[in-house]
Amino acid sequence: MLGIACALYDEAFELIKPLSRQKINAFYHYTGKICNIPVSVFLTKPGLRKNKGNFIKWVRENQITTLLQTGYCGSLTSRYRPGDVCHINKVSGMDMEKIFQFSGMGDSHHLLTVDRPILTVEAREDLQYQFSNADLMDMEAWHICQLLDEEFPQIKIVILKIIGDVPGEDSLMKQEVKMRSFFREHSIKKRIKIVLDTGLPFFELYYRKRKLQKILNKAIHNYILIHFKESAVE
Repeated sequence: MLGIACALYDEAFELIKPLSRQKINAFYHYTGKICNIPVSVFLTKPGLRKNKGNFIKWVRENQITTLLQTGYCGSLTSRYRPGDVCHINKVSGMDMEKIFQFSGMGDSHHLLTVDRPILTVEAREDLQYQFSNADLMDMEAWHICQLLDEEFPQIKIVILKIIGDVPGEDSLMKQEVKMRSFFREHSIKKRIKIVLDTGLPFFELYYRKRKLQKILNKAIHNYILIHFKESAVE
């Protein structure tokens, strides 16, 4: 089965619409078909720090054979714009010697997995200098690669990222944290509170998120259609 792992619900918002929410033991995931291909989606939460055990159970229970790690990432350079689709060729981790490399699809993209949100232009420039001109950053990919390498070395890993933010958007990204739960929240009262707490940037962030969600969903569909085309039928 194709497994799709991303950190947050708002990243998977469009992707999981046709899928069913399932429960294994004490954790949830989403299963169904995309382009006629059986898939299972697991939300790792940022950094995968407290969810490694559930991630391993999910892989085993669903007999994952290919793992697509996806979601938003930040740009360390001015090379990118929000919404750009990047197939990752190289993954590094902060304070980690091991580097994971993958056969390339198109342009080369070097992803650095960081241990905290990096917002300022200066901090991003420092990271790029320290880590051999890494282009992008996230908080999960290296940890997922390492976990699969240890527990499931036979599983094929593909990393596909969408640019979510670029240098110079420090204040906007601080507000973005406040509105992430909006897509998951069903209570009108709580949704209104999220809007009020976020303030005017909410509306810019909301339309931006909706655009990114749709781009991510389309990119995953395209990946499935290309790489599982013998079985994929619209």
